[in-house]
Amino acid sequence: MNNINNFKKQTKSSELVCKDNNIINNNLSKVNFMKKSLNMKKGFTLIELLVVVAIIGTLTAIVLIGVNNGRRAGRESAIQQSMNQVLTEAELHRAQNQEYTGFAIPTNIIEKIEQQGATDPTVRSSDTTFIAYTDMDGAGAGTKYYCVDSNQNSKTLTTNPRTSVTTCP
Repeated sequence: MNNINNFKKQTKSSELVCKDNNIINNNLSKVNFMKKSLNMKKGFTLIELLVVVAIIGTLTAIVLIGVNNGRRAGRESAIQQSMNQVLTEAELHRAQNQEYTGFAIPTNIIEKIEQQGATDPTVRSSDTTFIAYTDMDGAGAGTKYYCVDSNQNSKTLTTNPRTSVTTCP
């Protein structure tokens, strides 16, 4: 009986040792796997880098479009302001001479309009009317004009007002 009890004790202790070895082996294999995974992943893959570059490029394009639109709007506003100054100068000429005949856009305003990117500031005048306009696109693109006239009209046009003799169409 004593032998049977000893055998049972040995079996239990060997089972415990066996279970402990399995747990240790299991944990060691997990640690080894983690070490291998960490060693393999030291940098970024090419795909990850390309995705980041594409995102940065897209965001840059969006920002540049917004900045360019803002710059264009600011430039057009400055041109309109200069053309409204032409309107004021024409009214001063009329007050002094009782007519618009002979009115010309002052050189300093022409220079200012051209510095702002517009081209071809033009004025036509008669005794009682005048019209002044400029190509806001610059370089003779001719798709956007700003016009002022003796009726106090000031507007942006998409066609050249050269056919209009007295007022902004």
